Order: sequence, then C-alpha cells, then structure tokens
Amino acid sequence: DQGRAFSLLLLDLDYFKSYNDSFGHPAGDEVLRRVGTLLPESLRGGDMAARYGGEEFAVLLSDCTAPSALRTAERIRLGFTLDPWPHRPVTVSIGVAQSRTGDTADSLIERADQALYAAKQQGRNRVASD
Repeated sequence: DQGRAFSLLLLDLDYFKSYNDSFGHPAGDEVLRRVGTLLPESLRGGDMAARYGGEEFAVLLSDCTAPSALRTAERIRLGFTLDPWPHRPVTVSIGVAQSRTGDTADSLIERADQALYAAKQQGRNRVASD
C-alpha cells in the first residue's frame, strides 16, 4: 500500500505499576488480558494491535489519516474509561502519529512515543498527536 497513509498508536496503561503493587501481579495479568480483548473491539478488520512491552501496546491503523487515527484513539480511551474493571478504573494514555513520506519505522515510533509522553505529561487518560 505504498502512498497510502497509515497511523501508529502507542498506548500506555496509566499507573500500572501501582495497580500491580496494590492488587498483585495476577490482577495485573488479568488487566493485560482484558486489554487484549478491549483493543480489537475498537479497531477495523485490517488494523493490528500488539503488546509492545510491559504495559505498552502498539496499534497499526492501515489506510488511516491522522483525524481518523485520533477518533480511533479516543474511542479506545473511552472504552477503557467505561469498562467495569474489577479493582479500580484503568485508564490509558495514547500517542498518535501518521506516517509521512520518508518515515522509517524508527522515526514513526519516535513521533508516536513523543506524543504518548505528551499525553502523560498533560495529565494521563488522554490522547495526543505528533
């Protein structure tokens, strides 16, 4: 799909270490499993979600410009907010970056990561874009 825009979302579960410390690692593992169910519910058929490491997840949105990616990210964030988590609410911060001509995987990830950092700096439980 050369020439078509796609977007990358990087998601980080807010205060996940505190969740694990408060409720134990089995409860934290259950949250991670629940994320694996929640994410696909907010995505289209050709989109891909994967655990990126620890409590971070990556979502690749095919044929998706920044405005659509922002709407998808907000839908994901809202889904977390509305989900009946067992111990306490779990929220997510999301960074959004749309592919640009000349991007490498590293440059796209870096921009999404910077947007994620901005979302966390702005108070968490929010979406930010590059």
